[in-house]
Amino acid sequence: MIGGVECKIHFFVMSLPNSDAVFVKGHPSETTEAFCDGHISTFAFFGGIPQAILCDNTKMAVTSILGDRTRVRTRRLTELQSHYLFDDNFGRPARGSDKDNVEGMVGYTRRNFMVPAPRYERFDGLNAHLEQGFLARQGDKLRGRSQTIGQRLASDTEVLMGLRCISGPMPKRI
Repeated sequence: MIGGVECKIHFFVMSLPNSDAVFVKGHPSETTEAFCDGHISTFAFFGGIPQAILCDNTKMAVTSILGDRTRVRTRRLTELQSHYLFDDNFGRPARGSDKDNVEGMVGYTRRNFMVPAPRYERFDGLNAHLEQGFLARQGDKLRGRSQTIGQRLASDTEVLMGLRCISGPMPKRI
């Protein structure tokens, strides 16, 4: 419920598979603006930019897939890459297994943060709720791991590229 109205939420999800750190942001629609905002917000949350990103084949990133599986990138993805200097890789169409971690985190988000259905006046409130949840998750140890997500994120952070043109305070690490 946003502003008293039940609405559909489109999630932008990015994860760092080595540490299992995740950032999720909800938007009212899947638009180019949401695509850009999701990337910029994620980079600020992690405190840096991954050297390479496995992208979905969303229309915000790909205009077409050629016969040799080469992707024709959208102008906006090309501009994001030009500014933030990350490489891209793309999942295979209709193969969710290429991005298991991200798909799993959408389910995790729904189960852990959307039940019962949250009520906020604006998406800002919902996204602050999600951010706090994923910051708190950094204190968790996942099965088979000896360190917390936050401890492993510290190692990931060492290899992230520096931020460019992102302002505002960085979130606290646990």
